[in-house]
Parts: sequence; C-alpha cells; structure tokens
Amino acid sequence: RWDDEAKNFSERMALVVPDALRAAAIIAYAGKLIDKDRHRLCDKVNEVLYKLALSPECKEISNFHTVAAYLCNASTIREWHEDYGLPRDERYLTNASIFSTTQRCALLVDPSGAATRFIEAMLGASRVVNSTTASDPSFEKTLATCARFGGALIVHDVDDVWDSVAHPLLNREFVRRGGRSGGAMVKLGALDPVEVSPDFRLILHARDARATRKLPLGLLGRVCLLDFSTTLDGLEQSVLTRMLRVERPELEKQRTEAQRTVDEQKSRLEALEDDVLRQIAGDDQDEEIDVDEATPASILDDDKALQALENTKAEAKALREQAERGTAALAELRLATRAYVPAARCCAKLYALISRLPKVHAAYEYSLEFFLDNILTPALRHIESEEKDIVSRLCRPVLYHVSRRIGRGLLRREHRVAAAVATARLFIEARDTTLLSMCDAALVATFTDKSSTTSDDNTKNAAIKIASGLCISLGAAEVKRRAEALSKLLSASVLPKAMLDNIESWSALGKVAEPEDEAFRLLSSRNDNAVEELAAARAAAFIKAIHPERSSNAAIQFARIVLGDATIKAWLGESSSSSIEEAAIDATTLIEVREKATKCKNKNACDLLALEADGDAVSTPTILVIVEPASGRDGSTDVENLAAARGFTLESVTMGAPESQVRANAALQRCAERGHWLLLCNAHLAASDWLDSLERRLRSLAASVSSISSQVSEQRFILFLSAEAMILSDPSTQVHSWRLPRALTARSQAVALGVAHGVRAGLLRHFDLVDARIGKESWSLPPAERIRVYALLGWAHTIVTERVRYTRGWSKPYEWGDVDAFCALAQIDASLASLKNMTHADPCSDLAWDVIRGAFVSTYGSRLEVSADFRVLTALADTILNPQAYENDWTPASTLKPWPQGALFTSESWREWIEQLSPSNDCSWLGLAPEADATRAADRLLDLCQVASRLIFSDEFILSQPSSEKVISSSFEIVKQADVVSVAGEQVVDALKHEVQRVVVHTKNTIRLGALTWPKRFLNAVRLDAAKQLGTAIDDLELALLPVVEEDSLMVDGLFVRGASWQENALSLEPGQADDTGAISLPQLRLVWQKKELTSSSDFIRLPLVMCSLLLDGDVALPRNNAATDNYIYYLRNAVIEARP
Repeated sequence: RWDDEAKNFSERMALVVPDALRAAAIIAYAGKLIDKDRHRLCDKVNEVLYKLALSPECKEISNFHTVAAYLCNASTIREWHEDYGLPRDERYLTNASIFSTTQRCALLVDPSGAATRFIEAMLGASRVVNSTTASDPSFEKTLATCARFGGALIVHDVDDVWDSVAHPLLNREFVRRGGRSGGAMVKLGALDPVEVSPDFRLILHARDARATRKLPLGLLGRVCLLDFSTTLDGLEQSVLTRMLRVERPELEKQRTEAQRTVDEQKSRLEALEDDVLRQIAGDDQDEEIDVDEATPASILDDDKALQALENTKAEAKALREQAERGTAALAELRLATRAYVPAARCCAKLYALISRLPKVHAAYEYSLEFFLDNILTPALRHIESEEKDIVSRLCRPVLYHVSRRIGRGLLRREHRVAAAVATARLFIEARDTTLLSMCDAALVATFTDKSSTTSDDNTKNAAIKIASGLCISLGAAEVKRRAEALSKLLSASVLPKAMLDNIESWSALGKVAEPEDEAFRLLSSRNDNAVEELAAARAAAFIKAIHPERSSNAAIQFARIVLGDATIKAWLGESSSSSIEEAAIDATTLIEVREKATKCKNKNACDLLALEADGDAVSTPTILVIVEPASGRDGSTDVENLAAARGFTLESVTMGAPESQVRANAALQRCAERGHWLLLCNAHLAASDWLDSLERRLRSLAASVSSISSQVSEQRFILFLSAEAMILSDPSTQVHSWRLPRALTARSQAVALGVAHGVRAGLLRHFDLVDARIGKESWSLPPAERIRVYALLGWAHTIVTERVRYTRGWSKPYEWGDVDAFCALAQIDASLASLKNMTHADPCSDLAWDVIRGAFVSTYGSRLEVSADFRVLTALADTILNPQAYENDWTPASTLKPWPQGALFTSESWREWIEQLSPSNDCSWLGLAPEADATRAADRLLDLCQVASRLIFSDEFILSQPSSEKVISSSFEIVKQADVVSVAGEQVVDALKHEVQRVVVHTKNTIRLGALTWPKRFLNAVRLDAAKQLGTAIDDLELALLPVVEEDSLMVDGLFVRGASWQENALSLEPGQADDTGAISLPQLRLVWQKKELTSSSDFIRLPLVMCSLLLDGDVALPRNNAATDNYIYYLRNAVIEARP
C-alpha cells in the first residue's frame, strides 16, 4: 500500500497548497451556508485555484467528508461519534471539523440541541464547561470567572438576548500586564481587567437561524457561525434508523456494530502507521544522542526494529482484510435496508412539507422536535404488522398522526384540504414515481393556471358539447370559457382523449348531485390501465375545468382514495373541545413516556425513540388554542369545561393589562411546581417582550418539575394559551395578523377552534347565548311579544356576522362576536322592562322600535369605519327590526317558511324553525346580490389553489390577476412630471388638469378615472371649478354620474358596478352580463359636480366609489330605473361603483 502511495507522492504534494486553501475557505465561510451553497463555494474556490495554476485540474469536491478527513483523522472522527455522541451526519461532521480547527469564537445555530450536547461532552473531557445566558444577571461575573480560570463557557439563546459586554473578548482587545503569568488581560464591562487564560473558550448558542440575522453586525463579524440545522438527508437517515429499530432491530444492531467495527479497524490501522513512523523517528533520534555506543548503520541492521515492522505489517494486513470484509458486510446490510429508504424519505419530506406551512399562515409553525415526538414516535408504535408493503405499513400511521396533530391546528377548511392533497402526493411519490409524474400533470392543472397548450377544432367542439350539457344554467360566455379549459386538458393529455368517445355520459354529469364521484367512476372504468389514484387526480382536473365550484370536493376525493377514510376524516374534522382534550392527553402521555425512559437504567429496554429528542422541547408542554376573531369564542370556556370534567385544578389569567404579566409569572411558577393547569387568555394582547420572555421561561423551568408534580397528584402541569388569529386574504401578499413569537408557536401543540358558519349555526349560538347570559326563564317573561323581539335580534345579529364571510358583505372583516349580541340584548331588555306588567303588547304602539333599532345600530355601528357600512347596518335594522315582523305569514326571506304567529311563537317553536333551516346559506337571506355565492366560491377556490401551490410545488404560482406594467410605469411617469405636492389653489387645478391630459383615452374630454395617480385630488379640483362656475359653496355640491352627454362635458371610462346592473341608461336590480370578477361594465358616463337638490329625488341612488381597491370618502349619485324599489335593497347588496385602471 505504501508503494502505491509512493508512486503518487509527487501528485499528492502538488495538492497540499490547493487543499489547504480549500480547507481555509471552508473554515472561514462555509459554516453558515446550506449544503447547496457549500458546494457552490467549493466549486468557486476550485475555479479560482485552477485559474491561478495552483490546482492541476478544476475538479469538484463531491462531498465534505474530504474536508473533514483533511482537517481531522479517522480516529478523531470515531472518537467524536462513539464517545461524544456526534450524529452521523455529513453536515454535523463538517461543522465539527470547522469547530475543532477555527480560532474564533463559534456561534452554533442548533435547533435540536444535539450539537451543543456534543460540544459539551467533547470539551468536558479536558476542561470545565459552564453554561449561562446573556439575560442572567450574573452573566458578566460568570464570563470574567471563566475567562480567568480557563475552561469553556456556553452562552445559550443569544438569538433572544445578547449583551455586548463580551465584545472585547471577541475582538481580542488584549493588553499585556503583569498578572500571575504575564498573560493577556481584557476589560469586561465595569469589572477590573481580567487575565484571560489560554485554555478559555467562548461558545455562543442560538436556536433559530432566521433570528440570528437580527443580531448586531458587530457580533456576527467576530464569530464563526456554524449552522447545525437538520438537512433533508440527515433527517432521512435519522428516520431510517428509527424505522429499523422498530421493524428490524437485529438488522439495525448488525449495521451499527459493523459500522463501529469498520471505524475501529481504520482507526487502529492509522495508529499502527503512526507507531511505525515513531519507531523510525525514535531510531534516528537514538543515533544522534548515543554516538559513542555501537549502533546499526541503518534501520535494516536493527533486528528489533525489523521485527517490530514485520509484526506491524502482519497486523496491518489482517486489519485491512477485516476492514474489507466489514465494508462488504456493511454494503450488504445497507442493501438490505434499501427497501426502507422510500418510507424514510417520505417521512423526511413530510416534515419539509410541514415546515412550509408558515408560508400559509404564521400560526402554522411546527418544530422538528414536535414532528419527532408527537408524530413520528407515536406512529411507529402503532404499525400494522399485517400490511405487506413496507412503504404503506410504515407511512400510513405517520400520515394519520400528521392529520390528527397538524389538521386540528389549521384555521380554514381550504388549508386542510390543500395539506391533505400535499400529503397524498408524497405518499404516491414514495410508492411509484412513474405514477407521480402522471398525477402531477393533473394536480398542476387543478391548482394552477399554468397552461399554454392550444387545441384543435375537433377537441374544441367536443369540449363545447360536454360543457353545454354540464353547464345548462350558465351563459354562453361562461360555457365557452369552461369548454376552452377542458379542451386544453385534453390537448395536453392530462385527460385521456378516449373520453370523447362517450360524450353523452360526460354531458349527463350536469344532472348528478356529486359530479366528481361520477367523473371518477367514468375515468377509472376506461381501458387505459389508470389506477384509482390517477383517475381521482384526473377527475379533480376535469371538475376544476367544468365545475370549479366543486374543486374542493374533487380534491378531497383524491386525498381520500390515496390516504384512506380515517386519515382524510382526521384532516377535515372541525376542531372542537374534544380536540383540546386530545392535545392534553397527547402532552400527558409524552411526559409519562419520557419519565419512564429516563428512569430506566437499561437503555436497551427503554423507549430509545423518546430519548433522542431534545428534552427542553417537552419539559413544559404547551397547548395553543387558536380562535378566529369573529367566532364569538375565546377558548377559555372549552378549557375550563375540560378541567372540570377531569377534576383537575385550573388557574387562569387574562392578559392585556400591565399587571396581568406579573400575575402570569407568579401563576406559571406556582402551577409548574404543583402540577396544575394554567390558562393564559388572550395571549395575543400581551406585550411582545413578555411573550419572548415567556418562551425562555418555559425552557428554563427545571426538568424535575414534572416529576415533582407527578408525586403530588396524577395531574401534570400543562400551559394553555388562547390567541386570536385573523387571515387577511390578500391574494398577492397573504398578510396575516399573528403576534405570538415564532419560537413559542413552534413549541406548542396548536388547536384551531373553528366555528360552525351559516345562518342556522349563528341562530343556534344566539339562542344558546340567551339561555346562558339572561336565563331560560327570560323567554317566558311578559309581554309575550318579547320572544319575537329576541328572535328578530338573533336574526339581525346572525345576518351582520355572516356577511363578514362574503367579499361584498362589508368593506372590511369587522370583528363582531357574542359580546355585541349580549350588549344589544341588555339594552333592548331595558326598554322592554317598562312592559313587564303587560301580558300582551301592541307591536306598533307599545314597542319602542326606535329604541330597539337605536340599540342595535349603536352597538354594532361602534366598530364601523366607513359610511357605506353604516348605511348597510341602518338598512338591516330598518328592514328587520320593525312591526311588520308581527304580521301574518311574515318571513325574513322570501325563500324561507313563515314564522309562527301569535301564541304559537314560543322558544320551542323558534328553535324548531331554526333547526329546519339548511346548513348552507342562500345569499338572498343576507340581502346580497345573487352572484355573491359564486364570488365567494371563487374566492375560496383561489385560496385553495394558492395554498396547494405553496405546499405541493417548489415554485409558487401567483393566481391573482397580475398588475398592468404599462399602467404602473405610466403612473410613475405622472408622479415625476406632475409636481402637485407643494402647490395649492388654482395651481392644484392646473397641475391636475395637466395630469388628466396624460390619461385621456380615444375621444376628447374622456378620461379613465382609475388610471389617475391622485384620483381624489382630481375630483376635488373639478369640484373647485364647479363651485366657482355655479357660484355656490363646495359643501352644496354632490358628485354624480349621468348618461346624458352635453357639449364639452367631462366623460369617464373604465367604470364597473357590483351588486346591480345597468339597463336603459340607469341602475337596475335585474341580472346582467358580468365578467370573471362578478362586475358589470358601465358605458361612458358624464362626471359632474351639481347641486344636491338635483339628485335628491327617488330617481337617484348614492353608492360608494372604489378606485384601485380603495374606498373614497363620499358617494356618487346615479340614476335608477326602478324608482318604486326601496334603496335598502341596493344598500344590503353593498352595491359599489369601481373605477379600474
């Protein structure tokens, strides 16, 4: 072997310099980079070395083991793995090599804590290791003591708190003074100069790589940052080890022992080579020292040295043979474990999918420890041994536990459906990559608009026939659009063209209640060897093209066929109080498993899976109860009922007030010591710095707290946090309001308490509210008409809150809840108190309707911010809360059954009337336009597609309408050329008129109002001109849009109306031809500011004006052709005028 190496000695010597430069580059720059960027760094260094003629060839470094082997020998690496617990991962090994070589202070990004435990063990073998945090009051003294007496100091959680007192040490600002040994001294804060021991080493620790970006640049520039975050390959290897321990423990044991034997043999072989070199060096040294004695002229004359070399050679040969046999055996064992690799890779990618959930909402944050402890470990304990397929046997339990633990924490149904489809795709990928490629084509067509395929005439005609039969109730334009989408799927081979042979069967799907089921049946019955998963994926693509409103159901069908009924039921199940109980049981079970494992002396008999995760992650179990702002519940009642049902002690603190933080800190320590439950209500109202400190306090609680509490009672300490989370659905930005820190969210088990939506569910909640807050006896209090007033208020409250779910319901999602209903109910009860002596009251004369309506409007109107919303609220109050509700056959909506009359209207009959309602809404119940349901379905489909594209595909497809670059660029040009910021009066008018000239379109004096940079200033300028010409005050003028064209009149183009139509030169409530967004285009209208008395008749209606998605102050008057119709219908439909660019 040495002869072979001697032949290449000259080539190896030529690589010393480039290898040293490569290693230097890795040490200096690679610590914070991900694996892909590390390889790019090496490629760049190789390219530079080749150009400088320092490297004979520009070759790539295939892996970082070459760097680790160059910096550390095999015996050192074996010692790290065997004695100090370094995980067998390429990234860990490279980072450990950099740590052992660098002279700078190391900043470890270690989310799991495995690297920190390794470094503590490695440094603890030769010196004292201390741990502290920068938030510790004695941090400065601890730092000075460790620097003086040597050893190592690990400063934890520097991404949370950092103290610049350590910067002189990092800068090496040393001075030479006497001292004990004349060593280097440094000034730390207010302390006297401290002599720094040469054995001192400072290590910084952070848990979040993203949080380190917020650290001071003065700190980041002085440390060697080493990112130990788990990679996909490392997680796959870890999951594979766990699976083999469960499935093939003997195989895993053989594999581990074989790897250990090979490492020992290689280490022993290196030691023998070192012994030979030492013998040669020692012989030469003896020749130099003992010159008077008779010594051999060379090593060949030394019998002892030759015998030692012969013995070493024989042992080395035996070791090489054993190492070769061990390597071959290890290769065979790896081959035997190859069958488990797809399942391990599926689970690793499953966590990668979970880690993408924060892109959907910030509340969907889950740590790796949560995945290992709460999903993977319980799943591997419940493997079905009857299943023959390895991937199905191992992955199905994991997918089920993901659906239980993750699904209960998702807020919206669309989010759960998208997550279910994403997990189903991963399961297909683990079993059959060929099938995956075919399913992906259908999934891309289902959840994205990425298609540029053109179709031939025959395919288009066949698609039109199918679409005409399916979309009978739609207009010709919509049928054509859906037929075009179907023809693209056929041309792209997403759908088999053989389906065109049976057009009659496909056209008949329009008569089926659930067309996705029939589409799946037709596709799966074809003779194209389509398996069920592929047929379901194709059915989802077909439904997206023909019946987009049923896309969610088709996606659920695909996920159900792939994952099974139990898993999809867990994904789609609405979270409730039982979900909180399940989370509490899971947390308690995890604590008990860990306690049992840590108390077990024989680790081989313990649950090794429970011992491997970070203990800090579960030392304080936390359950996060997420509620929607408008749901009318905060989660506290659910937790209180659960504690009462189980007989556990629960303490609660309501956050928001400054003193609540002090009480919460005391309660946290007290409950942790006693094993009680603690509920922090409205945690989102707490101060941000206190929430950050809460996460640190939870980590710092002693590990013995759980064991102490278990000795007191069977109850274990659990922290419950209730917080509100709102989804502000901006299709392009997806902005969310979530105030809890990322670290606190990631360590918690989340339960999203959904609320049953719909008029029926809202009325039942209001009925229960009256029973709970006022009492069941309040229904029977005189006068008898009181019951109907309560019912009318319940209907009005439900309509107000239910309209929030619709895009055109209100101008923004206001946060109404049960507290508003209770306040309005209390005010109305006070007005009815004067009638308590009357058995019956005259609804018209005795009931104070003005007071009732005023109580309702004042309560709910206090949250409104726009005058148009207040007008809608007033219209609701006037149409619902009036004496007409006591007339015979009165009904709140034309499609509903009448209410019982007279004495027949009781609390029991009222509840029976509610329960017979359909769970789904008709938008006419809410007073909205007929297209409101279709618009809401389109918004939900857009949300589903956006979430699915974020979770399934590597690149995000933005499905919202793109902005016009030409309009944007022209707007910037207007900003540059029209300076109106610092001018006033007539100069404003002139400047704005100058701007108007830049947006004139087609004809003279016709402008596109939505293309203006400052539309509000333009309208004010025209208003000033009109007031000057008419000789009146500007407050006496009103903006109007008229169809009458006069000479030199100012015409406006690009206007659309929502909630109404335009017929016979006036607004109408009759249906019209709307575009894809549900808006109806208006013709060119005359824009004029005129006196208010000219538009005060019933022939005009005032509607809000929206420009560029912004609601302008004030309304615009337009003519309407049905003067006998009440304006309330327009207001309830929230009709608006839009000015588009």
